[in-house]
Amino acid sequence: MGDFALGWQGRSEGPRLYGTQLSIARKVLAGKVTVYLLNLGDAEKAVRLSLRGEAPNRGWFKYSVDETALGEPSFQLVPQAVTCRPAGNVLEAEITLPARSLAAVSTYHLTPDGPGMTAE
Repeated sequence: MGDFALGWQGRSEGPRLYGTQLSIARKVLAGKVTVYLLNLGDAEKAVRLSLRGEAPNRGWFKYSVDETALGEPSFQLVPQAVTCRPAGNVLEAEITLPARSLAAVSTYHLTPDGPGMTAE
């Protein structure tokens, strides 16, 4: 997979996003991409991801958990489909992050009842 760049924009009570409230990282492995988003703020955040370059134009899924869900005995990390809009060599997606949550947006599709992934 060639060059791949990630951009993001978020809103928090206006057009500014405070860096202490949102952290972002990405991982590219064997043609699969995963972007991790950590919202440390006390309010949900609307985030727009811009995936530039040779980002895979295939199924993307969001996995998200917050503090409340982690305390539930029946909690399962279930993938939610993410709609990416292509525009030239850019894919854009709008994602809402709950307050105090961790999310991963990935081309991996792993379900609670699936076999998982043991090797690439």
